[in-house]
Amino acid sequence: TDVTEEQAEAALERYDTAGVDVLLSSEMVMPEPEDEQESIFLNSCVQCHDVGRIVRNNASTEQEWTAIVERMIGNGARISDGDATEIIDYLTEGRHQELDFGTRYEEAREAG
Repeated sequence: TDVTEEQAEAALERYDTAGVDVLLSSEMVMPEPEDEQESIFLNSCVQCHDVGRIVRNNASTEQEWTAIVERMIGNGARISDGDATEIIDYLTEGRHQELDFGTRYEEAREAG
């Protein structure tokens, strides 16, 4: 073969890096909460549900989100009455659709 030892080593290194990149790309990183309301949402809802599922939900009114949050509490979610109110307000305002989730890959690239 016409491949030098250096070329083979470089190819193997790229192969190893690609595998790591794939793994890092598949791991989501939660954003830092902008405020207490977002913190409550992230620490409550995203523990059981991926954000995509929540964002795709067609609920938009306070009444619809209230019914959903009450159902989650009925299913065992440990959410206080005060936190439930904050979550419902957060979802009704549509703030969950503005979340910017990254990946470990993006985080690693930004770090250099």
